[in-house]
Amino acid sequence: MKQQVLSNKHMWGSISLLCCLVASEAPRAGRRRLSEFPACGVKLHLQYPYYVSGRGLEDVYCATSPTLEFVPDANGVPVHIGVGCCNNAGACHRTYDNNANWDNANCFAGTYSPGANVLGDPKTWDQAVDLCDNEGKELCAAPLTTGICNNKGCNYDYLYQWSTTECEPGDANYQEECESTTTAQVVWYQAGANMDYNGMKASCGEELCTYDQLCPGGEPYTSPVGGQQADHDMWAPILPGPGEGTQNWVQVGTRASGGVALHTQV
Repeated sequence: MKQQVLSNKHMWGSISLLCCLVASEAPRAGRRRLSEFPACGVKLHLQYPYYVSGRGLEDVYCATSPTLEFVPDANGVPVHIGVGCCNNAGACHRTYDNNANWDNANCFAGTYSPGANVLGDPKTWDQAVDLCDNEGKELCAAPLTTGICNNKGCNYDYLYQWSTTECEPGDANYQEECESTTTAQVVWYQAGANMDYNGMKASCGEELCTYDQLCPGGEPYTSPVGGQQADHDMWAPILPGPGEGTQNWVQVGTRASGGVALHTQV
């Protein structure tokens, strides 16, 4: 049986690794790209606010549907959504020939006509993701206002642009139900038998959970998020709370009557 040492106390029992991914976080370096539209939506970034000033538009708008066609301004006039694909160097492209020609067939979402307020070939979020993938690129994670995609052609500077960055509180049109449901997603892995705390923390693709994320309410003799993980003594690493030192663990098996006991309290 694996033995660990925590705060000068020996710990016996099997070990399980878990990680927490906060749903509202923007993608970080090394994190897998979004392949499915997230429940709370993605950010749309207005490309050049000066062109649409006075229309009551926010620089960032939360698109809650992958098939959203436009964002209405204060008078209900549509502001369409362009597409930008980024290469491995982070350079943004809006056309099939690396921004050389802006004709309708060459622009990823067709050419935008400011006078007629018409976008030639609009794309849904899924279509934009697939298009960029077929081009050997990725839908830009953060085509920020006046950022990497600005002045790249097709008149998309008048528009919003799709991204792979998930919405977060404070974004325009962020949904109230997401305020209460944007919690950490607990991901369990069948791993840990040959790792110490630091090794498990380093191997976690996202982040270790806090006690509150894994054990909401912290009631005695309750199961962790995802349920009891073993019918024997099992511990999982968590981020330490105040006064708990540099590491801590929580019982996710049957020791301590099957409760979510902290190792520092056993």
